[in-house]
Amino acid sequence: MPAILEASAACAWLFRDERTPQAVQLEAWVVENGAYVPPLWALEVANVLVLAARKGRIDQADVTGSLARLARLGIMPSPHQPEIQRVAELATKHGLTTYDALYLAHAMALQLPLASLDRDLTAAARAEAVTVLGTS
Repeated sequence: MPAILEASAACAWLFRDERTPQAVQLEAWVVENGAYVPPLWALEVANVLVLAARKGRIDQADVTGSLARLARLGIMPSPHQPEIQRVAELATKHGLTTYDALYLAHAMALQLPLASLDRDLTAAARAEAVTVLGTS
């Protein structure tokens, strides 16, 4: 069964200093089971990489290589598009950004686990009875 993959979890796989045991475990889970992402995911990931290159943390070859690496994993566009009103409700209820609430809305609608390392998002997911992968 695939999961809903949140962008910062995937980005943690791409930077040596962020490759925690939890991040490595999530990556292995996604490779084995696949993941769905909302359309925003690709832009979020690309933005993290571009900003890291702009700050000198990585170079352009790393940006290109990281995007290619992610493209080889079992990451697919989500088959669901949550209503924006539902996303706003979840953001308000749990004090999330609408970007993070979008991942939660996808997980809830598709009844899939959420793969995330974000504490606020995973707390909201647990409050909504969504299975969380990546944090204890």
